[in-house]
Amino acid sequence: MTSQIIAIPGVPLFNVQDLIKVITLDPTLTANLLQVANSASYSTSRPAASVGNSVVRLGTGTIMAYALSVSAWTREGVDLSSFGLTTKEYWRHWVGTVAAAEELKLRGLARSGFSAAALLHDIGKLILIRHMTAQRLEQMTAFRTTYPGHRTIAAENKILGSITL
Repeated sequence: MTSQIIAIPGVPLFNVQDLIKVITLDPTLTANLLQVANSASYSTSRPAASVGNSVVRLGTGTIMAYALSVSAWTREGVDLSSFGLTTKEYWRHWVGTVAAAEELKLRGLARSGFSAAALLHDIGKLILIRHMTAQRLEQMTAFRTTYPGHRTIAAENKILGSITL
């Protein structure tokens, strides 16, 4: 399902109705997208009452972000507490970043590819969580506790080392 959603916008002259049909086949995805489309971040005077309304309100970039986030997570979820985040906070940040990128593109303030960068900017956390040892995850948590207010990247550099290209 997720791969179908991600592939549709890549088809030249794709039809939004195709995207809506694929989303509608997944009741959980449909419910979650309606919830996001009707959240305070996207609310308007009229609620999004259908998948079509949600797709129009959220945009394909946000829909793709959501589809990617769903595909990147395991059934039991991901514990992002080492990064000082709940799953919900991470997901909201991710979708919000894509929504902001889409808005900047609509206003002509960003080039193509900007939404893709927004989609991918935090996916590294999901990869790190899956591959870091329990000891490294504990070190990340300890760093955040010892140095409150420091950005997560500081903990990553301290615990994992910085990479120079």
